[in-house]
Amino acid sequence: MLAGFRWIIPSALAGSALPGLLNDLELDLDFLAEHGISRIVSLTTRPLADPDRFVARGFELIHFPIADMGIPTPRSCAVLCARLVEDLESRPVLLHCRGGLGRTGTIAACCLVNLGYEPEEALRRVRGVNANYVQTSAQARFIDHYAESLGA
Repeated sequence: MLAGFRWIIPSALAGSALPGLLNDLELDLDFLAEHGISRIVSLTTRPLADPDRFVARGFELIHFPIADMGIPTPRSCAVLCARLVEDLESRPVLLHCRGGLGRTGTIAACCLVNLGYEPEEALRRVRGVNANYVQTSAQARFIDHYAESLGA
C-alpha cells in the first residue's frame, strides 16, 4: 500500500506521501492504478525523479511546487484547484508531498473550498481523514485566505 494513502473524496481525491518513498515505486504505481488514479499532483519542490515511469503507466503528472511547511499563492492555487475539480469524478487525483501531510492536506482543503465547502468545514473534513493534514497555522490560515480570494 502506498504510504499515507487516504481518500479525501472517495474514488475522486486522495492524498499520500511521495510514491516510492517507503516502497518500491512500481508497487506504488500498481496500487494507484488499481485505485483508478489518473492524475498525480506533486507538491514537492523538486520534480519527480523519474517522471517517465509515471507517464509510461498512463498517469498525468502535474508539478505544483510548494516549499515544505509552506503555502502557495492564492492565484496559483485557484488555477490548480479549478483544473482538478473540473473533472474530478472522471479523473481521480492523487495529491502528494514528501510526507503526505501539510502541503497535501492544504491543497486538498482548498479543492474542497472550490467544491463549495466553507474553509472551516474543509479543514475539518481533511483532518477527519488524517488528523495531521495541514500542519502549520500558516497553512490553516491560508485556507481561509484562499476562500476569501475566491469570494467564498
